[in-house]
Amino acid sequence: MVDPTLAPGGRRLYRSVPMTDRSREILAWIGREALRGNVPSGRDELVAVLRRAGFDLDEIAIALDGAVSGASRGPTEVQPLPVAQLSDDATHFLNVLRDLGYLDDAMEDEVLDHVMEEFADGLRNVELDDLRRHVATVLFDRQYELDTEMIRFLEQEWRIAFH
Repeated sequence: MVDPTLAPGGRRLYRSVPMTDRSREILAWIGREALRGNVPSGRDELVAVLRRAGFDLDEIAIALDGAVSGASRGPTEVQPLPVAQLSDDATHFLNVLRDLGYLDDAMEDEVLDHVMEEFADGLRNVELDDLRRHVATVLFDRQYELDTEMIRFLEQEWRIAFH
């Protein structure tokens, strides 16, 4: 009698098997080994290493087959994500504002969020004038949260810093 859960060659078939905690543990173990550069090149060698690490053969098969069936089917082309970068001048400007205390963590995050929205396509770098515009927007939006020293800076040095 033929076991319907076996594929030709005796390999066990698993369809729509939910990921178990043990499967996640096996995949995490493989991930840690990959970071160390210790992952065997072939599946049989990987199974042997996992067995020596104390994992059960059925658990290994479920984890590996589940990881493969859970992945997208067929070959896929990996597209790099476009990344916009701050120019050297823009980076320096942002660092100076941080060092002088004119921008705190939350304000810098907001500035960078604005920049990422505008430059999401990553087709060009963020130049100093682009960054100045976003910093000015954030400072203007938060002017009522600023202390008196910051308000004085904005009144006295706005044109120097932002024009």
